[in-house]
Amino acid sequence: MIRQVVYVMSLNFSGSTILSFALSLLRGGYFVGEPALIFRRSGSGYKHSKFCTPCKAREASHECPIWGDEVIEALRLNPGSYWSTLAAGLPEDRSLIIDASKDLGWIRNQLPSSIEPCIIHISKSPHAWIASLKRKNQIQFPLEFYALLWADSLEKIRKFSTDHGIKYLYLEYESLVGDFAGTMGKIARHLGREWRSGRVVNLTDFHYVKGNPGVNKRVEGESAIDLSKDLVLDTSWKQVLSDSDMDRIYGIRRIRDLARQYNRYPSDMFTGAPSGSTLSIAYSKLLYRAYQLFKGHRS
Repeated sequence: MIRQVVYVMSLNFSGSTILSFALSLLRGGYFVGEPALIFRRSGSGYKHSKFCTPCKAREASHECPIWGDEVIEALRLNPGSYWSTLAAGLPEDRSLIIDASKDLGWIRNQLPSSIEPCIIHISKSPHAWIASLKRKNQIQFPLEFYALLWADSLEKIRKFSTDHGIKYLYLEYESLVGDFAGTMGKIARHLGREWRSGRVVNLTDFHYVKGNPGVNKRVEGESAIDLSKDLVLDTSWKQVLSDSDMDRIYGIRRIRDLARQYNRYPSDMFTGAPSGSTLSIAYSKLLYRAYQLFKGHRS
């Protein structure tokens, strides 16, 4: 019987996949991937047609006992049956669900009184996250735009948890990678669970929707994932971002203050405060308004 559900929240490229698999090592844990995608529509159809990633690697995705065609069709016809349908397909000893949908609207619609929800929010420092976007050719707007997106996400997720009375835990990506055992112990205590101190996740234990594309490729040839290979601190920002880029990111007071509050501020990079001018702050406000319009257009 499902008792607890951990919703992993983050921006893309922030360590949520590693964290989600790590959480499956908690006793009773079961990783279901990103099930919100099976309900997401695009025009007259659904956006997602590939269901169980491990089963698809074995060419049996459509017969998956949890995310097979018949189950998906029934869920789409009756989304309200999600929890009862999911619980019926899981092993009896799995009472902790790990959901990496990263969708606040999905969480809002999946809060029955029968479960104990918790949001675990993982975040990179703003400069490290922006560097990840840059390496993956995801930068389309000025860097200030993405700095504000980072700040907006940070505040929005915490506020959502408070407003809905959901247990909340904030994690630094750098801490997860740098002190995996200590961080997992902290999470286990927060959830009242036991962590089985391993780092190898047996993929045959789970059926999960979609997931990180890089992980999907690995699943095709592997039956397990050794997290220790992924626990390498991403320091690419040192090569990807210039001093000018760093100054632009932290020249915005809101970013600087939030980064300090969440221990994300790279104080060793600056002898004093970044030289953000009044012009750059005014510019950042205009960018933020543009971001709000952009976000409204996308939704």
